[in-house]
Amino acid sequence: MKSSADRTGGWKNHFARLTRWKQRIEKAFENPTDYDFHDVNDFVLTYFVWCHSGREWLINSGVVRAKFLDMQLSRFVEWEVCRDIANRQRHFEINRKPRDKDWSIGREYNPFNPEQHKLNIYSGDRIFYALDLMERSHRMWEEISYSFDEFSGS
Repeated sequence: MKSSADRTGGWKNHFARLTRWKQRIEKAFENPTDYDFHDVNDFVLTYFVWCHSGREWLINSGVVRAKFLDMQLSRFVEWEVCRDIANRQRHFEINRKPRDKDWSIGREYNPFNPEQHKLNIYSGDRIFYALDLMERSHRMWEEISYSFDEFSGS
């Protein structure tokens, strides 16, 4: 296998890239006049594709078995939403046990400040503020990863 920057550091580097996507999104929401809404939307969708792919990085690098990781992930509604977002972004249609194959993402304007808006994700009967869902999904990976000796540095 050839050396490549994307594989350097393995799954830990993948998690670091996920963290950098999170930081880009936070910066974009903090500075709404500096970022086009479509860029922010793209950043959020990209974040969830990267978030979901963390599963394969952990499994394929031999850090954890799929069954154990899936059991850990099943505790989080964030994972179900993340999985649906990522799968539809990659495949257009979701065929395998989605939480909500017809989830949607949309902008909610602040009527008192038209330059500010929220980006919401609608899944099932729930509305998730994109920044909150992103933060919760990031904490999900942190919580799960601490159960792996290799992640915590032990």
